[in-house]
Amino acid sequence: MRCGESLGEGTDQKRLLSVWRSYYDQGVVEPKHLYDLPVEMDEALDKLTGELGSQIRGMAVNLNSHAVKAAERQVAEVSREYRELSEQSDEELRDASLIISESEEKLKDMTAKHEAMRVQAERERSKALKLEAQVNEMAHS
Repeated sequence: MRCGESLGEGTDQKRLLSVWRSYYDQGVVEPKHLYDLPVEMDEALDKLTGELGSQIRGMAVNLNSHAVKAAERQVAEVSREYRELSEQSDEELRDASLIISESEEKLKDMTAKHEAMRVQAERERSKALKLEAQVNEMAHS
């Protein structure tokens, strides 16, 4: 039979093929294998599929392991940097505290010296005024 010939009782082969294709294109029919694989080939395919799956799983585990190690290295580096900055900050705070303590002590000493000098100056001024008064009294007598 050729395309266009009747299959018998008025059935057109082209029309039958056209109807089948439109039905198939609607997704109603799932294609089925026309032939089953021989048992040996089917077993070999199953074995290869299993081996391939194992290899893919192994690669995924290896890739994950590398990713975890890289993340752990990054965390360790960031932690180390944080510790260094923290230690540096603590050291700077200790230095600043020491400088402040020394400055406060110097200020206290200078304030005490200033007060002593002010008192001494007041005494000297008082003596000078007394001497000036005596000089003025002697000069007028």
